[in-house]
Amino acid sequence: MIAGIDTVSVSDQEDFAIWKLNADGSVATGFGGGDGLVTFTSIGGNGNDQDFATGLFVDAQGFYVVGGSMDNAVAPASNDDFVVLRLQPDGTLDTGFNSPNGYFADDIAGSSGDQCQGKQIVQDAKGRILGVGWTESSTVDAAIWCIK
Repeated sequence: MIAGIDTVSVSDQEDFAIWKLNADGSVATGFGGGDGLVTFTSIGGNGNDQDFATGLFVDAQGFYVVGGSMDNAVAPASNDDFVVLRLQPDGTLDTGFNSPNGYFADDIAGSSGDQCQGKQIVQDAKGRILGVGWTESSTVDAAIWCIK
């Protein structure tokens, strides 16, 4: 599994991207649209945003949990917001996670024009999702999220 960015050169748009490869390095055709790739355009954004996945893990139930940042995921528009998606083994969004959405989004900064970026996610021994990153309003501060 690889988490990162898929750039659409025509519009200079960057999408949340997750690739799945088999152990031999070949494309996992059962993931995504058969090409081993799943992309997500900004949740709540206008589709011309800078969205990037920065971390992932497989949870105890076999779901892929992916974290990062997306433009305008939380209203009011606030530039970057922390986002966690949970995917089924085939790459589709798991709508049972934070039902009915399949994702968690937060703007800790809270104001339009502020930034909030997730940089890494892990699962602790109790099964909670922990995210770390930073937020910027008038100052830059470290941020930690705990999602049950």
